[in-house]
Amino acid sequence: MTLDERIKYTSEQHNVSVENIHDALNAYVGDWPEEKTLEAIGVLGDGGIHGKRAGFDLTTISRGIALKRTLASRCILHDAGLLEELPEELAR
Repeated sequence: MTLDERIKYTSEQHNVSVENIHDALNAYVGDWPEEKTLEAIGVLGDGGIHGKRAGFDLTTISRGIALKRTLASRCILHDAGLLEELPEELAR
């Protein structure tokens, strides 16, 4: 499956447009595998986090940086099984 086909599939499976997926991918700088990255973008879209914000949040999260502004994204990804650890703020 090509990247464009995977993007289209992600768009169909989640609440996110192809354009928003492209925006998120362009904003993302990290080393997660492509499949996990696309799934995370789709899951974040389902949670109402789209486009560049999704890409920036994924960059921050994939680097292990804990910022309050990414807390919602971390929780969404954790609930979807894409992050193993719950954010410290919620683990208490």
